[in-house]
Amino acid sequence: MILKLDGFIIVGVDEETDYSICDVTNDSNRRRTQDIVAFLREKKFAGGIRPTVYVQPLFFRKNEIDVIVIKNDRNTPYYLTEQYQGVFANNIYARIMDTNTPKNSSADINIVEKLWKKRFGIDATALERAHMFYKILRKNKSCVPQTLLQNAIWKTRQLQYTDRNAVLLLRLQGIRREQISHQSVCAGRDAASAHKVLRHIWDWRVSQP
Repeated sequence: MILKLDGFIIVGVDEETDYSICDVTNDSNRRRTQDIVAFLREKKFAGGIRPTVYVQPLFFRKNEIDVIVIKNDRNTPYYLTEQYQGVFANNIYARIMDTNTPKNSSADINIVEKLWKKRFGIDATALERAHMFYKILRKNKSCVPQTLLQNAIWKTRQLQYTDRNAVLLLRLQGIRREQISHQSVCAGRDAASAHKVLRHIWDWRVSQP
């Protein structure tokens, strides 16, 4: 599913000729999802982290066009560690409005800062950061006492709230069920509780040898 925050490249629409449609069904240069994924896999991205992309064919005015979807995530910025043709190593590129960063330079510093803030969650809300920590704990169960994690998961299964992830984080802090406001958790207004969760997780992690 294409979300509004995803990036996309439309193949089959020519903006230079009043956005005329060109059917790509028999285009010899047409690329499928597996072709693009294989192409990206061969490139030297920093940290081995590559963007998640797929091709979504669409029918428009009886013609078939392709939309290359770049999923929105927090792994930005993506950049190469080895030069590929005209794309230089360690340069961070961006597209602002209808203008691309020149190949021989990097994006403006404010754009680069914004991309790094996105990766580290600095621009996230309190509950979004709490959710990020939750995902880390779920992925790396060894970084939290197993009994604490299992107990929190078991308790969360007894709840019927919409945002179970947020509730689980509150339970990790030891907040009782009757202390959790259903509306505040679901609406994302319980920032103070989220901050307590972050402090609780941070204090535990720094206390480990």
